[in-house]
Amino acid sequence: MKRLARVPIKFKEALQKHNFRIKKSLGQNFLI
Repeated sequence: MKRLARVPIKFKEALQKHNFRIKKSLGQNFLI
């Protein structure tokens, strides 16, 4: 149970980092 509970948190963190990268790249595209 503990293992399964940890997976979504790591997955969420990975998604947040991925979304941040996308937003960052989109922001750079808008600046250019």
